[in-house]
Amino acid sequence: MRFSKLCAAIACVFLVASAQGTVVEKKAIGTYAAKLRKELIHVYKMSEEGEQYREILLRRMSLDFNNDGLNDLALGDSFHEGNAGLFWEIFLGQPSGDCRYLGRLFYTPQAFNLQPLESGRSRFYAFHHMGEDDAMIEEYIISASGIVRFKSRQMKPNTNEADKEECGRLFRTGLKENGEENCYLHAFLGNKNIPWVKVHCRTPADFPVILWLISKLG
Repeated sequence: MRFSKLCAAIACVFLVASAQGTVVEKKAIGTYAAKLRKELIHVYKMSEEGEQYREILLRRMSLDFNNDGLNDLALGDSFHEGNAGLFWEIFLGQPSGDCRYLGRLFYTPQAFNLQPLESGRSRFYAFHHMGEDDAMIEEYIISASGIVRFKSRQMKPNTNEADKEECGRLFRTGLKENGEENCYLHAFLGNKNIPWVKVHCRTPADFPVILWLISKLG
């Protein structure tokens, strides 16, 4: 809960900063990074020289989550990520350049599908690997009013032909460029001018969950 509130506060500053200039933007991201560093060191007792600490990525995605024509922001980090994905804090961009915290989504950037509905509403699908032949598709409706879980479906892509086809239809595009950017936390703290790296299409072998899914799809 404490980290979620932190994400909300910092990301709001970040979106305002994007509209006002790079100096404010760097300050906002720097505050987020500093708070994450403090959490890792004081809560999780990590060493800044340790391998685990130095592999932690700050992560962000810029997408129009609610189909209103404005870029929105998702913020997360690799420390709070598991094989099934991570919690992203979602913030809606406003015409003024400000932002508004909307809520959380749990997904992996390599296995989601964002589909626009009518103006101001989108449908969001997230794939979760639950076991050797068990998976779940979470379906949400996203609008300015909030993130509403619409449906959850248990799937068996390995043994059920209909489930296999459905997963293929929804998530074969999951390896395409998706607006994700990342930056090593320790590198950013050492040099605020370091660029964020845009994440391009990666190979399935880099992601056990996606490799599993594609092996089932054939």
